[in-house]
Amino acid sequence: FDIIDEGKVLDGPEILDVTTMLEIAVDVSDWGKALEQYNEEMEDQNNSNGNGDDLGLQPKPFIELPKLASSIQIDPDFLSLLTDAFDDEGKLSSTTFPSLGRLRSKVRTLKRDILSTVDSILSLSSTKERLAVESGGALTMEINGRLVIPISQDKYSQNSMMGIVHDASRSGKTAYVEPTEIVGPTNELRQAEGELRAEEARVWRELTESIIRHRKELERNVKVIGHLDVVMGRVRLGRKLEGCVPEVGEEGVVSVKEARHPILLLRELEGVVG
Repeated sequence: FDIIDEGKVLDGPEILDVTTMLEIAVDVSDWGKALEQYNEEMEDQNNSNGNGDDLGLQPKPFIELPKLASSIQIDPDFLSLLTDAFDDEGKLSSTTFPSLGRLRSKVRTLKRDILSTVDSILSLSSTKERLAVESGGALTMEINGRLVIPISQDKYSQNSMMGIVHDASRSGKTAYVEPTEIVGPTNELRQAEGELRAEEARVWRELTESIIRHRKELERNVKVIGHLDVVMGRVRLGRKLEGCVPEVGEEGVVSVKEARHPILLLRELEGVVG
C-alpha cells in the first residue's frame, strides 16, 4: 500500500499481486473449513463409538488453525472484479471492460488499413521510381508515431504533394515522407490510441479505488496468511529435525532428553550434542 499512500494509481503488476494474494486467501479459507469439517467428522466418529462421555476430555485435533483461517474475510464481488479484470495474457480484459475492447478493435483496424494503404502505395511504379535506396534499409519506418517511406530528396522536390516530410537522412539525399493518403487515418489512429490510454487509466483508477475500500480486510488477510505461513514453517522444521511437542504439566517444567541444537542440525553436522 506504499504506492497508494503516495497518492499514486496502481497498475497491472501491483493489482495482479493483490489478485494473487486474494486467491491465496480463498485457498487458506477453504483449507480452514476443511479442518473444521475434519473436526466434526472426528466428533461424530467418537459419538458413534460410544465415547461421547469422554468428549469433554478429548481436545479436537485442530483448534487454533481453523480459528485463524476463519478470520479471513473476502468480498466475493471484489474478488470477482479483480480476477475477471485480466485476460490470459495479463492485460486488462476486453470482455470485462467492453469499452477497452471497442477501442482496441478500432486501433487494430486503423493500423491494418494504414499498412494496407502503404503497401498499395509502395506497389505503384510511380512510387518505386521515387524510393531512396541509398541505405538499403526498410521501405517503411516510424518517426514520432507516423509511418514514413524513404523518398529521394530530388524526387520529392519535384512533387511535394505526395506527403509530409518528417525527417531527412544525414546526407540530405533521402526525405522520410508520410504519404498524403495516410495522414488523416494516422491522425484518427493517434486519437484512438489516446482514448484507449485514457480509458485504461480510468480502469486502473477504478480498480485502485476498489482496493482502497477493501484495504483493512486485505491487510488483515495478509497478516493471517503470514501467521499461518510461520506455523507451517515450524511444522516442516519440526518434521525435518524429527522433533516433538513438549508436554508441560502444571509445574511448568520440561524434561529435555537427548536434545540437539536445531541450528547445528540444520547444518547437518555429525556428532551434534545438546
